[in-house]
Amino acid sequence: MAFVKDPCGIVCVLVTYMAVLYADYVVTHWIILQTMPNSLWAPFHVVAFNTIVFLLAMAHLKAVLLDPGTVPLPQIRIDFSDLHSEKNYGHEREEWTMCTRCETYRPPRAHHCRICKRCIRRMDHHCPWINNCVGERNQKYFLQFLMYVCALAVYSVVLIVISWLYPCEDCHVDVSQAQSRMMHSVLLLLESALFGLFVIAIMVDQMHAILYDETAVEAVQQKGPYRIHRPKMALLAEVCGRGHPMLWMLPCTSLNRKHHDVPLLSHDVSPATVPLKWSPSLGNFRARFGTFSPREFQYETSDGESGTLMHRFSRHVSLTKRDFTDKTKYGFKVCNFYPLPDVNSYGQQIRDLGTADLAKLITFTTDFRSKTDFRSYAEIVNALDEECVRRVPNATTYELLEMLHCFMYLLPNKIAQLKSYQTAIPKLIQLFGGESENERDFLSIVFFLGLWKRHKTGTILMKEFLQQYLDRYLTLDLTRMDFIILANATYKTSIRLVDASEAFKNRLTQEIVEFHNEDDSALLVTLIKCARMNRLASGEIMDKIHSYTESNITHKELDFRGLSHLFAYVADNRVKDDALTDLFVEGCWTRFETEVRTHGFETHSQSCRPKDIATFLWSCATLGVPMERYNEINLNMLEKAIRLKVDAGEYRYIPDVLVDTILSLWICDRKSIGLFRLLFKDRALVQNLRKERAKLESRKDLLLTCAEIDLPDAMDLMKSIRKPTGDAFALNRPAQEFLQRPGLKKVAECLQRLKDSREIPLSSVSINLPVKHLSIASILVKMSTGGEKNLDVLDEKHCLSDGESPVGLMKLKTRILKDKSVDHAVVNICRFDTPDALQEELKRILLEPKQ
Repeated sequence: MAFVKDPCGIVCVLVTYMAVLYADYVVTHWIILQTMPNSLWAPFHVVAFNTIVFLLAMAHLKAVLLDPGTVPLPQIRIDFSDLHSEKNYGHEREEWTMCTRCETYRPPRAHHCRICKRCIRRMDHHCPWINNCVGERNQKYFLQFLMYVCALAVYSVVLIVISWLYPCEDCHVDVSQAQSRMMHSVLLLLESALFGLFVIAIMVDQMHAILYDETAVEAVQQKGPYRIHRPKMALLAEVCGRGHPMLWMLPCTSLNRKHHDVPLLSHDVSPATVPLKWSPSLGNFRARFGTFSPREFQYETSDGESGTLMHRFSRHVSLTKRDFTDKTKYGFKVCNFYPLPDVNSYGQQIRDLGTADLAKLITFTTDFRSKTDFRSYAEIVNALDEECVRRVPNATTYELLEMLHCFMYLLPNKIAQLKSYQTAIPKLIQLFGGESENERDFLSIVFFLGLWKRHKTGTILMKEFLQQYLDRYLTLDLTRMDFIILANATYKTSIRLVDASEAFKNRLTQEIVEFHNEDDSALLVTLIKCARMNRLASGEIMDKIHSYTESNITHKELDFRGLSHLFAYVADNRVKDDALTDLFVEGCWTRFETEVRTHGFETHSQSCRPKDIATFLWSCATLGVPMERYNEINLNMLEKAIRLKVDAGEYRYIPDVLVDTILSLWICDRKSIGLFRLLFKDRALVQNLRKERAKLESRKDLLLTCAEIDLPDAMDLMKSIRKPTGDAFALNRPAQEFLQRPGLKKVAECLQRLKDSREIPLSSVSINLPVKHLSIASILVKMSTGGEKNLDVLDEKHCLSDGESPVGLMKLKTRILKDKSVDHAVVNICRFDTPDALQEELKRILLEPKQ
């Protein structure tokens, strides 16, 4: 990289060398030679001090003159309009981005420097003292420069203090020389103190950036650490080299030739680091910056969905719904493509293939994956994806389904990210219909549509497709596995069909009720999740869950994940059954404890995922399960497991799940102060919590309200999310109109009649909301005698199926009122059929003396 012609930087570099040379002059001439001329320490200090000066100068020159990691400009101007603008990467932090100033693509963590006028990889900041950016390739020398300046400053101060404390008694100097030495010593002392403190602050900041894997630019953007739980020594080795740590202090490249000058980013775009076969060209840029970045395949060790229920569904659809009338093998030689593909001609080679043969080549790419590096594999996958996109407009239904089946075999957990998938699905729906439509293609399209989960486009397409064709193909001929695949697809795309289709409702209920206790629990859980999403309440389904759980509670096939979803259906319907609840709670805890003791706290098991833990705790909270009643449950162990999952980053991009978990524990009267503090200490979590999402906002606000009431000491933590208003609890706060439910109004009207008839000395009756963001309004009754009482109304919405037990949120509110020493009572209107009976109950409550 050429020397940056920045006036400020040039001045700072000159000032740096002038300060160092002045320090060398003062120490050598005025301190060492004049205060210890006859001592053996004099030559030692001269050599040692000048050695540090030499190392400082070498480190500084390298930091100034070396390329900090400039992203190379493309040799061929890129036509950005020819590339797809919508990139559907699996993770925002993994994306390559486009710099409009350099007109090039840049890898993750690269940023544009307005002074250098180029993009710098892993840019920390632009430092005027080296007139260069601190980036991937020169951060080591910048850190060495800081350390040597710090050492030089400390060394200078020590020598000055020694010269003052132990003056040379044999040295005869005149007054003018003594005054000059004192003046230079004081100036050097000020210089050393000023530069030393300044450099120490920068050095601490640099070490923090390295050890926590977060550059200064990323810290300003509040992105959090780039990689989670990377060993500190590994992070230091990335900056200082792969040689022995003792060599990290020397301003030279690593002596370990194997790792000499290896680019730190796994997807270097420098032409010097790319094999000749992969020379840069426009075609390569399209492949390299296509759907996937190389990093997405670098640390992937499995096929994601392999061995899971989705893989089982995929095999079923592939074996029973594919068209096998084409008996031809394939019309190409595999050796022409793999294992040594030439990307310069690979694009043209696959263009010469027929669409059916292209799909078969996708299958052979699976074997190529284990024989190549992740960068080459990403290029090949992107090239195949791009070619399939080009084929979609003219492809037949058979060809499109073959492409999707083969991509499902190649990339089972990334298929929905493919541009070819996103263009093929609408085309398939368009082609489906007429004389060629059949049940086989219908179910195949439904299955592949179900993979487009958590995406609005997939939801809309699924809804329109099922509205048109569901009644036609939802017949008795549809097998149980086919229906479960249909139910799973609607669940994944969040489509509710129970209200729109009576046939679907009846079939869903029938499949659950007729499910045998010996059958696979994963299939039953899939049906139950669909029933939960459709809010299908049924006594028959409850009976089946009860019998199935009792029969399989000791079977390990019914894991924590499945049991928690069955428990959630019970909680959804607010069923009061202590025996069944005990069965679920004890069964879930036994499985969780076994998982922790077998695999450790930081388990990434698919059975004990964060959202499954949240589902279990939410069910306990909804039913108001007193956790302390179960002696075998170790809540400290549960909190430790959650805390370690937070540290491992499993909650980073699902902060709503962590909020649900902490809130559920709070409702169960487990005020998890440690988890609450951890929630607000993670900057990435805090950043995601700040996002205005309706689903997250209500629960987050309720959790903050509970913390503000129960944990006044946590005010400082909460300020990062929301400034505490001080009105979390206010007994006189009026309730909004939409919170005034019919049962509440019924009791309020009865109280008003009692007031008007003067049977009870009432001063006022008002509907209030004492706990902010806890959307359960109550009635505040003020007596003429001066007292007041808060009445909560227990109706069908806020009690369990027995009509007596309150739900968890009502218990939480009652507990808060009790802690605030508020005179309160609960009116259960489910027990009173007539207004007179309700009126008598209100008289009894209001005239009852305060306890």
